[in-house]
Amino acid sequence: MEALVAVSPLRTILFAILAIALGIYIYSVEMPKMASEAEPSRLLVINPERVEKVNLRYPSGLDIEVEKDEAHWNLVAPLAYPADDVIVDRLIKAAADLELERRLTPEETLSLNTYGLDASGTQARVQFTETGGAELPAIIVGDTTPVGFSAFAKLENSDEVVVTPLLFHSGMKKSVFDLRDKKLVPIDTKNVIALEIEDGDQSLRMERAGDAWRLRRPIEDSLDAGAIAGILDTFSKIEALEFYDGDEAVRAELGLDTPIMSVRVEVGDRVTGFNLSKTAEGSQPAYHFERLGDGQMAKVDARMMGIFQVDLGIVRDRAIFRCDFNTLTAVRFTRADGESFTLEREAEDAWSMEPPLGRSVNQHAAKRVLRGLGELTGERVMADNVDTEAKRTFYGLDTPVVEVALLSGGEDGCPTVAVGTPDPQAAEPIYYFQERGSGKILSAPGHTFSRVDINAESLLTPASQD
Repeated sequence: MEALVAVSPLRTILFAILAIALGIYIYSVEMPKMASEAEPSRLLVINPERVEKVNLRYPSGLDIEVEKDEAHWNLVAPLAYPADDVIVDRLIKAAADLELERRLTPEETLSLNTYGLDASGTQARVQFTETGGAELPAIIVGDTTPVGFSAFAKLENSDEVVVTPLLFHSGMKKSVFDLRDKKLVPIDTKNVIALEIEDGDQSLRMERAGDAWRLRRPIEDSLDAGAIAGILDTFSKIEALEFYDGDEAVRAELGLDTPIMSVRVEVGDRVTGFNLSKTAEGSQPAYHFERLGDGQMAKVDARMMGIFQVDLGIVRDRAIFRCDFNTLTAVRFTRADGESFTLEREAEDAWSMEPPLGRSVNQHAAKRVLRGLGELTGERVMADNVDTEAKRTFYGLDTPVVEVALLSGGEDGCPTVAVGTPDPQAAEPIYYFQERGSGKILSAPGHTFSRVDINAESLLTPASQD
């Protein structure tokens, strides 16, 4: 057996001290050095959250300045106008995230004009101002490199030339149009209370009533809330393809003194909207546009404006059965072939038939039919004021093919709806629906009619199951 070698306590302490010293050295010297070497080489340290002003100066003499208020960026030069927050933030981030490809040594650096970096640069001079008015050194952006996809830059008042990615070089080149907020009529759709559209001979006024919408002009009717929501959502999508300012903004020359359409929207206590005039020149279909209020003129995509050419036959409420189906007590079907029967509610989830036909009602089939009636909509509103026998004859409603009466225990009651067709023998007949007591006519194709073309047999259980 080998003898154990005693270790001196002093030697143990010395080893411990050396280990601690080595750890301190690595932590305080080597690790910061390694981290420093791993960090990308920056031209300028920028904290985007602290930037409150950006100045862009170009060789053409154009000087652009944007400033940030509490929440948004605004152009202040060469004109006052809301700026595009996304574009400005992206420009700042591009400068903050810039990683240099390399730094030229003093020995290899030639005169600054060789790189397009004399004066304010051949591409741009960009300066950021932080909160409190602290101006960061301006970045001078010069020429692209003779080979490769890079460009030259430097800081103002410094002779050190650096090489940047070409993407940074192109990203610092902005026009006033680039930086302007191109959304022309942004609105909070939740706060819209009324909408007016003047389009040729058609004059419409629509008003919000809680979660529903009502047509007030040219007639009174309920509206399809989904269709109105689509119109309102389009306001925030209208963008300028081009702005008209100064001498370019002549209403008569743009046809805006005689607009072809006027749209007015009431948002809380504020009114906004626009006028449209003749088609603007260019390869892309476009209109001349004038914003109500400040009179800002622009060119807009004609395809975007089509939704404001409202088809009342589509946007009006096309529900065939306007009723709370939870309050139904009975549904009576009267058919042109002489059959007539009534589904009667016995309990919340049970239905019977009158007259009884010796078999029980198929509860699943009955509920499916009633659910289908509640979801039924017409294809379009065809006419109003169809209130005489002669007028109803035109739609085949003088002799309905089926009539469905909804009986309700609710306060508002439910309607009786007649269905007719002037040509039942047609290959694809069109059916017309009319609520009794109303002059309004809805059209629908055959597959919609099949949802009301119900006979008693289809609602009964097979004889073998009773």
